[in-house]
Amino acid sequence: MKVLFFKLLCLLLFLNMANGQVITTVAGSGSIGYSGDGGPATNATMSWFGHVSIDKHHNLYIADANNNRIRKVDSASGIITTIAGDGTSGAATLDGVPATSTTVDYPTNVCLDASENLYILEPNQCRIRRVDKVTGIITTYAGTGICGFNGDGISATSAQIIPGPMAFDNVGNLYEADGTRRIRKISSSGIITTVAGNGISGISGNGGPASAALISPSLGLCTDKHGNIYFQDSSQSVRKITVGAGIITRVAGTGNSVYSPYSGDGIMATSCHIAPFGLSTDNFDNLYICDYANSIIERVDVNGRIYRVAGTAGVVGYSGDGGNPLAATMNPEGVTSDPCGNLYIADFGNWVVRQVLFNPSCTNVGVKDIQGQCDLSIYPNPTFDFLHLDNALSQTSFFITNPLGSIVQKGYLNKGSNSIDVSRLAIGFYLLHLIDSEGNRTVHKIIKQ
Repeated sequence: MKVLFFKLLCLLLFLNMANGQVITTVAGSGSIGYSGDGGPATNATMSWFGHVSIDKHHNLYIADANNNRIRKVDSASGIITTIAGDGTSGAATLDGVPATSTTVDYPTNVCLDASENLYILEPNQCRIRRVDKVTGIITTYAGTGICGFNGDGISATSAQIIPGPMAFDNVGNLYEADGTRRIRKISSSGIITTVAGNGISGISGNGGPASAALISPSLGLCTDKHGNIYFQDSSQSVRKITVGAGIITRVAGTGNSVYSPYSGDGIMATSCHIAPFGLSTDNFDNLYICDYANSIIERVDVNGRIYRVAGTAGVVGYSGDGGNPLAATMNPEGVTSDPCGNLYIADFGNWVVRQVLFNPSCTNVGVKDIQGQCDLSIYPNPTFDFLHLDNALSQTSFFITNPLGSIVQKGYLNKGSNSIDVSRLAIGFYLLHLIDSEGNRTVHKIIKQ
């Protein structure tokens, strides 16, 4: 009887897994071009984009560089529109006008601040521009149009920059990986300073002050919820600047030029050969790396271990939609995460944006909806290490049993968001039992990879 029960449970858990982590295409038809505005994003064509961004309502923003436009995919309707750029290129930029009626020259990066104003990187014009969320008016936020470095402690609009990938921290500072071999900060008051690098190319300084380190950033930069900065370095590594202390360390990659084949999955990220490009973090302090040479997306967990979460290592292609992201093929250049921890991949070689859905019950809703109205969300499932639980309505006790009913782990959850460390569990199927403050019990199937 126990054997029959185990087989039935395995079947149910397999079906649950198949409906858990799924990769799909959410924008782009797979053809290069410019078409589709006003229609379904999956019917649209785009041309060379390496970066996407997500707002708190799960709307998707695409830096459609070769088309000289920023495009938006509405999360509720799936409709794509152009929200910045008239399709022309060149230096004849106008400020103080609607963003759709002026030149946005070869935009390669896009991000949003806490108020959802849009920031656009124009590397050819050595500017960062801002589109007001309410008015849609575009202005220059940083840069003079002259590429270079003319000092710190001045207004960002008076500064010469060679801007690279950018991201906001949790208090409104904008960081960018500057082509002058520096990480530069534009404060919320508009003043620009250098936080890492001195303009000399090199790889040195780990464990010491970032301001004294030699760096060569170019392809990826992100921040986490604590304000720490992560950037890609030419040493085929990811380096971190710790907020407050200003200390620089290597957190992923071996620190040399060997980047393939991929040598990860369960090992320390600093011992893994990678080729980092786009970077992102989620609300649970995981770091995601777009590893373009190995054609995969990787995750570095809070313990510093690296795992492949999407793509087939070393295989370039376009396959796998509707299935397990680990079995898919892709040609990625960028990655970002939404408030629920789902991933969006700029699969630039296939002219599409793809989504890896870790948390199906937490999509197409705003932050307030997630916190106050949704049922309990449990993700990712399957999981490698941490199981995240959102929207617990009260203090809850839990225990995890194996298929034979033996308790293998137990503890307590607080109201709101929680994480359970299941990294010590053996690979297999388990049941998560939750008992709330009123004695109500629910049981959830989970898979440890």
